[in-house]
Amino acid sequence: MTPFRRLRILIISVFLILSGTASAVAAWSGTDGPRTFDDIVGKTYASDGGVFQDDATASADDIGRLAAESGLSVAEVGDAIGHQERFEQWAKELIDRYPDRIAAIWVDPVPAAVGYVRFAGEVPPGVAEEAAGLGLEVRLRPGPAISSDDWARRVRAVALAVKNMGYRNVVVFYDAPTNRIEVEFMLPESGRAPTAMELAAAAAERLHSAGVIGSVGDLRARDLQVVVFPGDGPFVVRTHTRGGNWMLDDSARECTSGWSVSGPNGNGVLTAGHCSGINKFEQPGVTPYSAPWKDEEYGLRGDVEYHTTTHVELAEFYASASTIRDVTSLQATSAMNGKSVCFYGRASNSRTCNHTVTAVDVVVVDDNGVTVGELARATNDSSQPGDSGGGWSWGTTAFGVQHGYDANGNGYFTMIESAEAALSVTVLTK
Repeated sequence: MTPFRRLRILIISVFLILSGTASAVAAWSGTDGPRTFDDIVGKTYASDGGVFQDDATASADDIGRLAAESGLSVAEVGDAIGHQERFEQWAKELIDRYPDRIAAIWVDPVPAAVGYVRFAGEVPPGVAEEAAGLGLEVRLRPGPAISSDDWARRVRAVALAVKNMGYRNVVVFYDAPTNRIEVEFMLPESGRAPTAMELAAAAAERLHSAGVIGSVGDLRARDLQVVVFPGDGPFVVRTHTRGGNWMLDDSARECTSGWSVSGPNGNGVLTAGHCSGINKFEQPGVTPYSAPWKDEEYGLRGDVEYHTTTHVELAEFYASASTIRDVTSLQATSAMNGKSVCFYGRASNSRTCNHTVTAVDVVVVDDNGVTVGELARATNDSSQPGDSGGGWSWGTTAFGVQHGYDANGNGYFTMIESAEAALSVTVLTK
């Protein structure tokens, strides 16, 4: 059986699971007889070189891809994704009620179906009973009086302290399951990483000088985990040196477009901020057209760039070389950790979904000493140079904009809410 044939069977199986037996039978039969696979997948956008996938089909496609890539069954993946989505809906309601009292929200990776909430302080009265009535596996944990925003502030302070010490090739993030800040160094054999005590003291001094006091500012060695990987670097590689498609530097394909946006200079598209010289957009079957630069952020607020074009921007994206989807929603940073996510870039030219978000609010000190923040980290990177700026997504939900990958096989992307905030743009949705 060919991989494509297997993927077709997986997608059809997911369609049956998601739709229910009766509706699935109705979908596959009609007044003119049984429908074809291509009827179910969507209508053809022949002029744009792709096939349109609606929301249900897009979700089924991604579940099928994840099942095929991970070796799990479609049922296992579908059940776990369903749990993630139901848990996220409840978690968002919880954040609205307790905006400053939640330290972290995360889920175990597929195929597990467990959601976690760590509070900044004690678990509020009644929440445990509410969670028990959801019909989901939810674990609530008390913690120190430090919110998710406070942890992000601490992460930035540690990253800047590391940079001030002269280190490069460092990744810093809050690890929700362990409730500590992990600081990863890539150093040659002769190099020495600072101790957790040294780092905590330097970061606490920076926090105190900024007026951050109390438990948030009093960073201790026990709050940090230092990890060293041998090597000369770069630790995190920005994926833009060759290949790519759609975003051009004159006639050279350099990066991948991300998401259509509205912004202060009109509608346009996003790509990665570290892409240089981008001035044209390449649409399949169309002569490349002008895409002038308008704004960028390449620093603590993310790695994103904003271009307008001479064409109409649609609230759609290429999920792969041959499929087009609407953008219907944006993934909230607060509920991103642990979720499954897919990636597609024009250089690698293959949509892959065997990725799990393992950290948000990540800060990277790169080999040039540039401190890049507002990143998420995901497992099993599949990108290649030229994929920078490409979209991370699940179904029809936008997750972020590709930054790069590290020496340990992790991918990094600017979180979509952060991309909007950094450039004062709004991702177009339907």
